[in-house]
Amino acid sequence: MDLKWYTHTDARDVRSLLLDIHDEVYANDPDPFHSRERFSYFVDLWSGREG
Repeated sequence: MDLKWYTHTDARDVRSLLLDIHDEVYANDPDPFHSRERFSYFVDLWSGREG
């Protein structure tokens, strides 16, 4: 396994990867709290912050 460090400047490049991983993990979870839309909101919110 290779681990990589990403910062807010990489957010645009890894956004779809994060959303795809989230979709796979929560594929069978009907809870709206785990929806792609909700997760994408937090990805955008937190990845826009420096540090």
